[in-house]
Amino acid sequence: MFSGMDVTVDLSQVDPTKGLSQQTLAAACVQSAKDVLDCCAKIGYPVMIKASEGGGGKGIRRVTNAEEVADAYRQVVNEVKGSPVFVMRMVSDCRHLEVQLLADKSGRCVSLGSRDCSIQRRCQKIIEEGPVVAAPPEVVSQMEDAACRMAMAVGYENAGTCEFLYDPKTHQFAFLEVNARLQVEHVVTECVGDFNLPAAQLQVAMGILIDDIPDIKAYLDSAASNKPVGKHIIAARITAEHAEESFRPTVGLVHELTFRPSRFVWGYFSIGSKGNIHAFNDAQFGHLFAHGKDRREAVKHMVLALKDMTIRGELRTNVEALIKILEHPDFVANETHTTWLEQKVNFSSDSNDVSPVLLLGVLLAAVFESYTHFRESEEAFVKRVEQGQLPPSIAVSYESCLVYRSTKFTLQCTYGGQNTVCVALNDSSTTVHIRRITSAGAGGSGAEQRDGGFLVRGGIDGKSRKVYYKEDSTGLRVSFDGTTYTFTKESDPTQVRPPVSGKLVRWLVANEQQVVKGQSYAEIEIMKMYMQLHVEASGKLMHAMSEGAVFQAGDLLATLELPPGVTVPKATPFQGRFPSSTLSTCEEHPRTRKLAKLALQREEHQRRQRMLNPLPAYRTSREQLVNALDGYQIPRADEDEAIACFFECILNPMLPISEAKEVLAVIDSQLPEPLTSRLRSILADAEARAVAAFGLDEEPAARLSTASVSSQPPAAPNERPQSPALPRGATSGSKTHEDSRQRLKLRSDGCRDTGPKLEDQDTTPGTPDGAPARSKGGSEVRGARPVEKASKARTLSLASHLPPFLFSFPPFALELPVDECFAAVERQLSLQAGEAATATEETEGPPKGEGGVETPHSPAAVSEYVGVCVTRAQLQPLFDCLRKYDRGLIMAAAEDIARLLEKYLEVEELFEDSREGAAKSISMKRTEVDSAALASLQRSHQALKRKNRLLARLFEFIRKCPVWQSPVFLQRYMRSYSHFMESLPHLHDCLQRLSTLGGGSPEYSAVSLPARQLMLIKRRKPLEEQVRHVIHRIAQLANCARLAVSPTSPLPSSSAAAAAA
Repeated sequence: MFSGMDVTVDLSQVDPTKGLSQQTLAAACVQSAKDVLDCCAKIGYPVMIKASEGGGGKGIRRVTNAEEVADAYRQVVNEVKGSPVFVMRMVSDCRHLEVQLLADKSGRCVSLGSRDCSIQRRCQKIIEEGPVVAAPPEVVSQMEDAACRMAMAVGYENAGTCEFLYDPKTHQFAFLEVNARLQVEHVVTECVGDFNLPAAQLQVAMGILIDDIPDIKAYLDSAASNKPVGKHIIAARITAEHAEESFRPTVGLVHELTFRPSRFVWGYFSIGSKGNIHAFNDAQFGHLFAHGKDRREAVKHMVLALKDMTIRGELRTNVEALIKILEHPDFVANETHTTWLEQKVNFSSDSNDVSPVLLLGVLLAAVFESYTHFRESEEAFVKRVEQGQLPPSIAVSYESCLVYRSTKFTLQCTYGGQNTVCVALNDSSTTVHIRRITSAGAGGSGAEQRDGGFLVRGGIDGKSRKVYYKEDSTGLRVSFDGTTYTFTKESDPTQVRPPVSGKLVRWLVANEQQVVKGQSYAEIEIMKMYMQLHVEASGKLMHAMSEGAVFQAGDLLATLELPPGVTVPKATPFQGRFPSSTLSTCEEHPRTRKLAKLALQREEHQRRQRMLNPLPAYRTSREQLVNALDGYQIPRADEDEAIACFFECILNPMLPISEAKEVLAVIDSQLPEPLTSRLRSILADAEARAVAAFGLDEEPAARLSTASVSSQPPAAPNERPQSPALPRGATSGSKTHEDSRQRLKLRSDGCRDTGPKLEDQDTTPGTPDGAPARSKGGSEVRGARPVEKASKARTLSLASHLPPFLFSFPPFALELPVDECFAAVERQLSLQAGEAATATEETEGPPKGEGGVETPHSPAAVSEYVGVCVTRAQLQPLFDCLRKYDRGLIMAAAEDIARLLEKYLEVEELFEDSREGAAKSISMKRTEVDSAALASLQRSHQALKRKNRLLARLFEFIRKCPVWQSPVFLQRYMRSYSHFMESLPHLHDCLQRLSTLGGGSPEYSAVSLPARQLMLIKRRKPLEEQVRHVIHRIAQLANCARLAVSPTSPLPSSSAAAAAA
């Protein structure tokens, strides 16, 4: 039933070439809202008011009662001006099916296939597919025959589309309309039938008959034979709409549009990257088409293409909504209808459950807000300094308040580093690293352009991802991993603001008139369509704009005066935490306990790997400490953990080995193979010694079972016991190594070490009395007395009765073998120098020594070298690494600590003598230091209390040394504590400067007093250590003597031995 059901026409009296008269057409249409009301009274509600020349969702409105008629009619006639308007009874829960027609001038009309366009919103299609599989084949055949008869009855020519409404329950269909043109979805039918519709349309217009068009004739012959089609096509329209807000149109710039076509999917777009969708555009700007052997395969290809597509900019798109539709169970089962999208699919779920993905979005939004705030604070500081004004403090903390729907998230953010933000949410915290993405400038100029996105690493799952942000007056939009979240501030209902940009057509409520919640107050025009805006609260509305004004999203349209006593609803605070990656061991479920056990095993494996390769943990902890001294704010727990990890790593014998291996891995492609192999062998031996010393070469159970049993048999009286990890080439004379190393250092430019050194030959405390002194490479020093050697052998012959780690690993056996590495490099350089000397000999003769005798390094004594030559510049990274650990791990650790103290001093010594405030001191230095350095100084000095606390903790670790005094380090590896404090004057200098910092000022007393105490401990500690070691050695000798007399007698304690001594 429709508005023209009372109009009758005698077709025999109608000339097909002229059509119906204008009077007849006008009688079937409505001319005013009153006519619509009269028509609705006859056919009943609900109805559809439609402009016959409209399309694409424009000029059509649904009316469910008489109150909606006036507004709906006005919107229809305004969207399609000058078009006839008719009214038709609305059919619910039906399918929208189409038949593609082609008619030639001879009067013949054929059907070229069918399409299903039932997925719609606002009566506009967004997904099309073909051929039709939602109706039985016989019903589809009946629709095709009816469409052809109708076209021939009116003398239709050329291509067109006849649309029907189909009821799946009764298998009945009804005529809807005819589109006398090609529609955008005609590509679906083309792909199914393998023909060209635009070309056929032109050929028919030229008078060519249908049977004379080859591709059309081939399709008709195939259809007549009833052969299965064997393919299915899915089409999806890409539109600038916000699905979560009832597919509200959006506008704005497009920064990036990336679509990757494949053999199964192709598409086209009306805009590209750097394009723009304005308020007068159509919402659709792209169309994708996917094919497969059946419907399921076509849907799969379309979903993959949509997930792989990137559209980024100021606008919102329906890409995510399309994916959700295609994966919906109803769509997969093909049980949809024209209103299914509005009734069944909710793109903005009202559930208050917070998913881990939403929490990740919250974290990313807070990181962006805080990072932007911190950078703006630094820029404001620099600007004030450059203008000669007193600069403000630099922000290192920020509270981010985000609202998603009705939930409020409050996060505490701190500036943990130059590109690091620490975020806390309800007693849970995480650290995120963020960097702005830049790309090379056009033309290869090297200029950098902002991509608009950020690379974010870390956080809840520790992954790296590309994140895009868009901030405007309505809130903050975060896009990542194909997901988009929009966070807003807490809304103020007294401020009436539009969510979109557009034109204010008219006010639906007079100024200062009362409105109720949900009432329409204004009508706006956007993308050639008319929309109504609704108020969110009740009150008195006061206009802030006049009709015809153009506005942007978030502009103030009106204000709302709330009634007395009305309270504004507030968002509910979120009380949860960030999801934890660890599993609770308190659950009783067997699977949970198994997963928890696996998690503990993984943590044990990570701890083991951290001991074997401490370099990453060392760098991370040191970076955190440096950032803290630079004024960045690190959480207290992370700071304490960084200090503990730093001290653990700098005293791990695996640290220099890991660093040397990393350096070698970088330069090994430039080195000769023999040198690379030799250096790798040296480092492998050193690593094996350290691994055996830690017991990491065995499983934990094996280490426990061997803890009370000796790992090596007793040695013969005159035989040195073989350690399980003796260094390769340890029999080489250290004198030769030292000579080679000195020659190398004299020839190497910039490679001399001018710092203080330990004695190369030393009797190390902690080893049995009379043990032979060792060089730093671990080899025995020549010239040791035979009596000492015999005493050593007799003592070690009883090693099986003592803990195995007491004598197995000498203190220097776990050091980085610097001498052996230098010797390997010296040999390579000597070989290369010999080859060069050979070339010189041909012209100048062999070099002569004293008395005319050939020197040992003359060409006659060196074989000719053939191979890759290495330069000292290529070896410089290796030289730097070896020099760093030249005097042992303890000295390298002390120098590392000294550099941290220097970083504190270089900032605070600039402010200690100033009688002015910090702000004036900074301002006065603007002519001496650049702005960026001044900002760094300001940030560091304003964190003085936190830095003082950090140094106090650092001194506490140095004083107590919980790691150094452990039995493992003390008995397997460490030398005397006095060597650490006495052998590095640079650390003494730092402590001296710290002890006098500020001249007794209270603000520096938290650092100066511990520094003075540490210096006092340093001066008296050597005597205490010597007494302790003497007592320990006497106890060992007494034990050995008692065992030699009576192996089964109990061992005396150290205290008893000390008393006897």
